[in-house]
Amino acid sequence: MIDGSDGRRDGSGGAPRRDAGRRGGGVVVGIGNPLRGDDAAGIEIARALEGRATLAGCPVIFAFDTPENHLDVVRKHQPSWVLLIDAANLGERCGESAIVRMGRGATFAPGTLPSTHRPSLSVLTTYIEKEIGAEVWLLGMQPRNLEPGHPMSAEVTAGIDAAADLAHSWIQRRPAAMEA
Repeated sequence: MIDGSDGRRDGSGGAPRRDAGRRGGGVVVGIGNPLRGDDAAGIEIARALEGRATLAGCPVIFAFDTPENHLDVVRKHQPSWVLLIDAANLGERCGESAIVRMGRGATFAPGTLPSTHRPSLSVLTTYIEKEIGAEVWLLGMQPRNLEPGHPMSAEVTAGIDAAADLAHSWIQRRPAAMEA
């Protein structure tokens, strides 16, 4: 688990891996607040994804509800793409998930970003694209309840493994995963 302290889980003291550079490597960022019901989906999907052996070289960062505070960790990895994972208003059934392009070439029109994160992930996306030079994608899961003090809904809980499988498959199709 990467908690944002030095960005590494391998004891390298924060130095970026050579194979995580601009050759196509990526970073996964789990976003959400476990105290707000289905908003925990992004963190739980990232947890389910983190243990996949084929993700060696694709760090998973647990940003919780402050992804903007983890941008230095993302930058250290010099990714060519970033996959944000968060609860998102996709207009789907609760527990359904999808991966959509953010920023330039976005699937959603400006101002209609589906994330439930506040402030909007559009600011984060713009920063990552302009300052880090990486494509930004969102794996969103449709929430039911984001109220404080509620547990995750049964539908979101049941969809966690399927969403992790979707992310895993998507990551394996990325160029860096094919070279590894």
